[in-house]
Amino acid sequence: MRRWISSLRLKTRTLLRRDDVEVELREEFAFHIEQKARELVERGYDEDEAREIAMRAMKMEREMEKCRDERAWQGWERLRADVVFGWRQLRKRKVTTAAAVISLALAFGSCMAAFRLVDTLYLRPLPVSDPGNLYVAKFTAMHQVGKVSTSDYSSYPMFQQMRDAVKGQATLTAIGYTSPTDVTYGGYQQMEKAYLQPVSGEMFGMMGLKPVLGRLIGMEDDRVPKQSAVAVLSYEYWQRRFGGDAHVIGRRFRRDDDEFEIVGVAPKGFTGTELGLMADLFTPTMMQAYATDKNDQDLEVLVRPLPGTALAALTSTLDAVYQRSEKERAKGFDDLPEELLMNWPNGHLHLQPLGSGESGLKDGYRTPLWALSIVVGLVLLIACANVANLMSAQSAARVREMAVRVSLGAGRRRLVRMVLVESAMLGAAAGALGLGFAWWAAPFVVGRMTPPEWPIRLALPMDWEVAAFGLGLMMVVMLLFGLLPALRASRVQPARALKGDEEPRTQRGVMHGLIAVQVAFCFVVLFVAGLFTATFAKLAEKPVGFVPERLLVLETTAQQKLPMARWDAVVDAVRGVPGVQRAAMGDRTLMGGMSHDENVVVDGVAHKEQTVYFMKMSPGWIATMGVPLIEGRDINSSDMSENAALVNEAFVKTYFPGKDPVGRTFMLLDSQAAITIAGVVGDAAYHGIHEPMPAQVYQPMRMGDGKGGWKTVQQASLLVQTRSNDPLALAETLSKTIAQTDGTMRVSKVRSQRQIVEGATVLERMLATLGGFFAVVALLLAAIGLYGVLHYSVVQRERELGIRIALGAAAGNIARVVTVRVMLMVLLGAGVGLGAGLASVRFVSSLLYGVRGTEVSMMVLPAVVLLAAVGLAALPAVLRAVRIDPVRMLRAE
Repeated sequence: MRRWISSLRLKTRTLLRRDDVEVELREEFAFHIEQKARELVERGYDEDEAREIAMRAMKMEREMEKCRDERAWQGWERLRADVVFGWRQLRKRKVTTAAAVISLALAFGSCMAAFRLVDTLYLRPLPVSDPGNLYVAKFTAMHQVGKVSTSDYSSYPMFQQMRDAVKGQATLTAIGYTSPTDVTYGGYQQMEKAYLQPVSGEMFGMMGLKPVLGRLIGMEDDRVPKQSAVAVLSYEYWQRRFGGDAHVIGRRFRRDDDEFEIVGVAPKGFTGTELGLMADLFTPTMMQAYATDKNDQDLEVLVRPLPGTALAALTSTLDAVYQRSEKERAKGFDDLPEELLMNWPNGHLHLQPLGSGESGLKDGYRTPLWALSIVVGLVLLIACANVANLMSAQSAARVREMAVRVSLGAGRRRLVRMVLVESAMLGAAAGALGLGFAWWAAPFVVGRMTPPEWPIRLALPMDWEVAAFGLGLMMVVMLLFGLLPALRASRVQPARALKGDEEPRTQRGVMHGLIAVQVAFCFVVLFVAGLFTATFAKLAEKPVGFVPERLLVLETTAQQKLPMARWDAVVDAVRGVPGVQRAAMGDRTLMGGMSHDENVVVDGVAHKEQTVYFMKMSPGWIATMGVPLIEGRDINSSDMSENAALVNEAFVKTYFPGKDPVGRTFMLLDSQAAITIAGVVGDAAYHGIHEPMPAQVYQPMRMGDGKGGWKTVQQASLLVQTRSNDPLALAETLSKTIAQTDGTMRVSKVRSQRQIVEGATVLERMLATLGGFFAVVALLLAAIGLYGVLHYSVVQRERELGIRIALGAAAGNIARVVTVRVMLMVLLGAGVGLGAGLASVRFVSSLLYGVRGTEVSMMVLPAVVLLAAVGLAALPAVLRAVRIDPVRMLRAE
């Protein structure tokens, strides 16, 4: 054992202090030679002759080599030698090395960025205790005739019934939407945005979470509506907003009419259960206005079965509560067809594993992210094929070197390892750059997934899981692009190579085959990117029915409901600001995300199956918005007290086809209020631009309350048309003007109407941007790979091409000889890529709008772009071939 430990120490010392050990070894041998020489001198030999005899007797160099072998880790020594030699080779080929490293880094970094997103959204469990035993209740309900939809939100009264029904079998908690909320730690004009999530009293205990500071929300905080105004900060918000101040406990903030006291800080890493929205504040559900309303379904029910509880039995019990609760609630419905009410809810409850959390983000971006992941994977394969070809070309250029090594006794395994070490060095360099690219790229993609006013907030950790994926991916990539050149080098035939014979055709065939593979993958990437770009272009060019340029939207709120005269005074003050051309206000914003719909009665017929969308606006809103007035007149101040309204063309086509609607009346189904049509305006996008223009009604904001008085307003959207092309430049001035005009009002959000419109196509813009980026990368990689193969082909066939030129071959003939095989592979790859692209259309069809994969332009454009890139990549090799000097070539021969 001691001998083994001593040997281990010696080998380790030799590895770490190689130069010192070498000096000691030479000194030791010199000492023994000196002793032997002295003995010979004493026997009568000459001093020089004695030293020479002593060195021969000890076989110094051979013995020293044996000692080196015994003292050193031979594997590490050979590896060290291979690394040093590989580094010299990479430095010698700077351009090729840089191309290979950058190619791999882009592909590797893109894969890592895609994995970070997929891991965060779909793979990584919530940072709570036993996340595998958490379920979310999903409900099915029929909202339209023949159409069943699934949701995961219920009312608080239904949650209470479920909680009581499964007591002793499971723990339930109710969690609300995470939404940006106006809060203030000072005065009313000092409002700021914070993301707030309501939670029931069981939540923190059920999740096994412990406070970092103070306490968390418990059952005693969630028993009586509006009684316990307490709040818990998330750890990240505590650090960002308060700098980790321990004295934050006891501080107060206001939200609407409620004043909350901060009682604790949640553990680090937990920012709520809704992916994409990181909660800053947690408050009891009983502090919400909807807490006791059975029709307000704004809560998500999470379930943790207790040990020994069968999931099927638990689901059955909860479903029975759901059926009973919905049937009771349906008794108050008066706007659904009778056939729906008879079988309501015509669906069931089921439990779904919570996994990494619940949000619309996961469902909405599942297909786009998987599509982008496949595109990224194709780019990685293109990069691997590209680098494999470059390495093969370099290996072919070193065939004589390899032949000499084999002739001197180098084994096949040794040659394979030498080339693989060089590939590993390329992979390591590309991996380091790729990690940096992934660190930047993932947040970049997230920033383009949502509009600025509702940004996605995702934690994108770079922990051991991501590192393990990256390491595994790098190992696979190294094998993919390094194994082929290594095996090729090991099969070198010294006799043929040293005679200068050409390499076997099969080796060039493999390189040409890789070109076909690259082209096929590249065609698919170009094809899919073209579909995404065309979709975005179609939506961006689609008319929205109004003029969004130079429009500023100021979401304004008051401390309490105010009469319209106060709001009119604010609008008048805004009109007087220099740079303002027009100003008006409405109760909401077109395409702003909020909606109000009702059913109408026309000529005594109730249209329950059709929905009409309503907006309220002040005089001048239509002109400010740029919605065209088709016939009749606009709403003005003289008829604000009457039930007059404007309708759009879609409304007329639906309810008054072929008739003059001006002056006709219709009624609201719920209130039976009669409304007279004063004019008809053009269709304008209400929700977004993907769906057809809906039927719309524009009513005046100043309306009666049904009791002889006027309705009051607490919130409104001020619409300002500026003279400048940059409306946001006036945002601060207008906000100050509103606050100075009426101290009870403030601006809570400022957006340009152009930003709102662009937000409707954020998904398509992201796909088009990223698809275009990866298409360019794929095209560059394929072009580099093609250039490498053609360059290698010309170098290997210089003698043949020189003879052809000497015999009178024209430049066109030489170009054809050089490119014909590669061009056939390009055509073959393009054909395969076209078939694969057409097959992929059905997987991305849900992401397309107004575009079909079978359109001629969609198929021709990738082919034209690809052929242009191929032509540019082939040009340097062709020029080199036609410029070969036959005299020099034959003289060298």
